[in-house]
Amino acid sequence: MGTCRGRHSFLASKTALTGDELVPGIIVVVQTFGDRINFHPHRHLPVTEGGVDKAGIFHSLPA
Repeated sequence: MGTCRGRHSFLASKTALTGDELVPGIIVVVQTFGDRINFHPHRHLPVTEGGVDKAGIFHSLPA
């Protein structure tokens, strides 16, 4: 989660500097079981490595 948060903080600061408004994609998936098929509710949040501008163009984060 730390890496994801750091990369999207970079995305936010980049857009603040350039004035571009980029919207990242994110999906939240709730999983209710763990590795041992035990009750273990938690979330998975796959996030895009970049964002879409107002014109619908996707901009990747630099590697």
